[in-house]
Amino acid sequence: MRPDDPAFLDESDEPATALYTPDGGYISDPVLATENFVRAAKRHGAQFLYNAEVVGLQHSASDANRDGPGAHREESCTDGPSPAWAISLADGRVLDADVVVNAAGPWSSSLNELAGVGSDHGISLTPLRQEVHTLPAESTVIRSDGSPIPAILDAGVGTYLRAEVGGQLLIGGTEPECDELEWIDDPDAVSSSVCPEQFETQALRAAKRFNDITIPNRARGVVGVYDASTDWTPIYDRSAVDGFYLAVGTSGNQFKNAPMVGELMAGLIDAVENGHDHDDDPVQIPLECTGRTLNLGTFSRLRSPAGTSGNVMG
Repeated sequence: MRPDDPAFLDESDEPATALYTPDGGYISDPVLATENFVRAAKRHGAQFLYNAEVVGLQHSASDANRDGPGAHREESCTDGPSPAWAISLADGRVLDADVVVNAAGPWSSSLNELAGVGSDHGISLTPLRQEVHTLPAESTVIRSDGSPIPAILDAGVGTYLRAEVGGQLLIGGTEPECDELEWIDDPDAVSSSVCPEQFETQALRAAKRFNDITIPNRARGVVGVYDASTDWTPIYDRSAVDGFYLAVGTSGNQFKNAPMVGELMAGLIDAVENGHDHDDDPVQIPLECTGRTLNLGTFSRLRSPAGTSGNVMG
C-alpha cells in the first residue's frame, strides 16, 4: 500500500515467510560490467558503432531495391551470396548482414516494426519508465562484521532493497497493484528526473523494515526504461522472417543473465540457420554448470502469457 493509505503503518497479522538463497547476487556497477562485456566482445572480433541510429531494415525477399537515395553501402561482412538484410543508418550508411538480432531494449518494438515482424507474437512489448532510489543508511546496510546486508525482496511492502556503494540503501519497486505504472510511447522522451512523490513512497516503505533510516529532503536515484513483456518474461526466439532474431522483453531482470543469453542465442541461431524448425521443435540448450537442459520454447514469441509474479522479479 501507499503512505496515504490510513492502514499504511498498521502491523500485519499475516505469518512471515522467507526464502534465503546464499548463492544469489547482484551487479552493483552495470556501467563497468557493460564495459567489460564490450572489451571481451572486441577480443573476439566484435565491432561497435555508437550514436548510429537505425532508420531502416530491409529483407532481400521483401524488397529487391534496398538502397535509398544517398545511401552508402558499407563493405559486406559476409562472403558468398548477397546478404539477407540491409540495415540503414541515419547517416546514410547501409550495413549488410545475414543475421540480425534485435536486442534493442525499450526500442525493441520499434525495431520490430522496421523489420516487419511481430504480427504473430502472443506476447506484447511495451516500454515502462522506472525509478530506483537511494538514501543514506550505513548503519542499516553494513553489518557488524563489515559485510553488506543481502539483497532483499519484500513483497509485503512492494520493494526490493540492497546495499549500495558508500553506505547507501538502494530501493526499487516490485510493481504492487497500488502503484500506477508509467507506460510510455517514446523511450527517448522520458524525463530523467526522479519523482519526489515516488521517492518518498519507496523510502517510507523501506522505513517500515529498517527503523534507523533517515529520509533526506532531496529525492535521489536513477531513472531507466524497462522493455516489459506481457508476462515479464523475455522472448529469446527467431522471428517469422528468416535471419531476424529476438532477444527482447527482458523486463528489467535479465542484465546479469547476459552472458548466458548470448550462449542461448548463439545456439538458437546456429540451429535455425542450419535448417532446424524451432517453432515446431524447440531448440534444447544444455546447461554446462547444472547438467540440465533448457527448452527455449519457454521463451517463444508465440507463447501465451505465462503465470508469473507479474513484476520485475519475472
